[in-house]
Amino acid sequence: MTFAEYYNRGLDYAKENKLDLALKDFEEALKLRPDNADTQQMISMVKGMQAYLADMIQAILAEAEVRVKMIGGIDVDKEMSGDAYYISGLIFEAKGLILETKGLILESKDDYAQAVNSYNEAIKNIPDFRYYAYAKRARASLKMGNYEQAIQDYEKLIQTFPDDDEYKNLLAQVYSERDYYGNK
Repeated sequence: MTFAEYYNRGLDYAKENKLDLALKDFEEALKLRPDNADTQQMISMVKGMQAYLADMIQAILAEAEVRVKMIGGIDVDKEMSGDAYYISGLIFEAKGLILETKGLILESKDDYAQAVNSYNEAIKNIPDFRYYAYAKRARASLKMGNYEQAIQDYEKLIQTFPDDDEYKNLLAQVYSERDYYGNK
């Protein structure tokens, strides 16, 4: 590819918030024109954006965890009242939202493997959120080319929600992509 192709694609990736891909293209462009000030500036800007987003993500997750811990001091087995069960449900909901948000953030950074790990944790630990996590894990798995995991997740969702045509359509798309691109 030429300098202009790398640079322009890097700009496109940056506009789409695909910062890792943008950085790679800007670095490739810089190899072709090491003294190009615009490319050096774009690399610096993308790295700054990545650092800022990483800090924001950590702050959001830390705040969410603090809020969960503030609520989480209730022993549901000792407190048999309806309020305790309600608060316990809120704790599970908050944990599920944290895991889901973490997975979505990782997906937005094209880190599908870590996103899948986050969804796996939600499925394992937060029963009420497992169906949302199955759908998101299927999507992230598909982006990694893991067709079999995506198929398993969509089949599980179809078993649970047999009237939901969206999951049936998504499953059909996965089969189509697997047949076209090859079984991995």
